[in-house]
Amino acid sequence: MRFPETRNYTGFFSPSGVEANVRHVPVIEGAIPQDLDGTFYRVAPDPQFPPLAADDIWFNGDGIITAIHLKDGDISLKQRYVHTEKFKLEAAAGRPLFGAYRNPLTDDPSVKGRVRGTANTNVVLHGGVLLALKEDSRPVAMDPDTLETIGEWDFHGKLTSQTFTAHPKIDMNTGEMHAFGYAAKGLLTRDIVYYVIDDAGDIVKDVWFELPYYCMMHDFAVTQDYVLFHCVPIVSSWERLEQRKPHFGFDTKRPVYLGVLPRAGTASDIRWFTAPTVFASHVVNAFNDGSKIFFDTPTAAGNMFPFFPDVDDEPFNPQAAQSRVKSWTVDMTSNSDTIEMTRLTELVGEFPRIDDRYSGKKYSTASCWFRTWRNRSTCRAGARPAA
Repeated sequence: MRFPETRNYTGFFSPSGVEANVRHVPVIEGAIPQDLDGTFYRVAPDPQFPPLAADDIWFNGDGIITAIHLKDGDISLKQRYVHTEKFKLEAAAGRPLFGAYRNPLTDDPSVKGRVRGTANTNVVLHGGVLLALKEDSRPVAMDPDTLETIGEWDFHGKLTSQTFTAHPKIDMNTGEMHAFGYAAKGLLTRDIVYYVIDDAGDIVKDVWFELPYYCMMHDFAVTQDYVLFHCVPIVSSWERLEQRKPHFGFDTKRPVYLGVLPRAGTASDIRWFTAPTVFASHVVNAFNDGSKIFFDTPTAAGNMFPFFPDVDDEPFNPQAAQSRVKSWTVDMTSNSDTIEMTRLTELVGEFPRIDDRYSGKKYSTASCWFRTWRNRSTCRAGARPAA
């Protein structure tokens, strides 16, 4: 039962297997402000068993939640696994049962048809429960104080999709959660559903439609008037799964799309804009100025994910994989369905964040992994950099 000596299970990615309850965490340097009172939650993959195969992608590890609570200058810490259906079945068996990342064809026959979700990508507090999220499955609810798993969460019986995004957005004006699920009717399907969930945790709106093609729809954006879905050709097929290839591959022969749904609209109101192939995953922010929409995302000329190789077996190109923030701009009153892309920074980076109070609104500052850019408003108001 030893983990393989591969990049996915050593060094930074080494599994810990640790659940903990630390009442007083020592402060080695400085001091915690006395008036700071709150909890920081984080989630990460941490497999409880080695993979069935010789290796697997790090994204396939079981989700583990850490809660770091600060109060009266003191820090306490809890860490618990998310008891997904997968976690419980494997714990009971004492061995791994589920196979490669998003490939049920590699599972042990005893778990055929069971939920493979790992709840390891994001964690969000909404409607009184802590939701552990992975985009290939439904949320798993946990008690925000004890971190005990409550179970799969269907928002009081109103969730009708098999999947739910790991990157929901909270409207700070209304307290509503905006979310979606892709492959919503099953693995590899083009079906997607958009949800609005009120601050009590009830789904109050859903809109079902289809993507131009099945792809990894990892993130999205919400502005004051629109909801935006970017479709980038990280694709898959049953043929890939049967051949035991990585679930996703990058297809340079397909264009990218940006779907625009009015927040008050229905599926018939969606408009699709398009552009030549690029790679984009996480979203910085988006906003609209009347009918003109600005969708800001780290964008690369080529595939950023070497672990999801080119579908035509082209070698990974690290130069083409460098992402720089671009603004994808479209106008709902224009006759053109072309996405205009304007580069906003020369800095290379990903995993962007903004002050959440500006989500969906005009903003001036954002940060990403190892990089920060500022004076964002000058790109909007004055001369814009070359694309």
